[in-house]
Amino acid sequence: MCSVLITVITSVHRTEAEKEPLNVMVDQALLEKQWAKEDAEFTKFSCALKLCVAFAANVGGVGTLIGCGPNIVLKGQADE
Repeated sequence: MCSVLITVITSVHRTEAEKEPLNVMVDQALLEKQWAKEDAEFTKFSCALKLCVAFAANVGGVGTLIGCGPNIVLKGQADE
């Protein structure tokens, strides 16, 4: 019983130097939570960029003369 009481008393009355590892652990946990949030946001943003590039490639392929052969033929027909 005495050892339990001593353990409780010493755990309550810790010095700042003894609390420092706990503070570092809490700070690390907060950092990891923030990094996980940023990773999720980055994943969404990178997916959006990939879709934008694919859409731009499709529009560029259909909308320019050198995008595909039928565009040049259509331009030749339209000029006549």
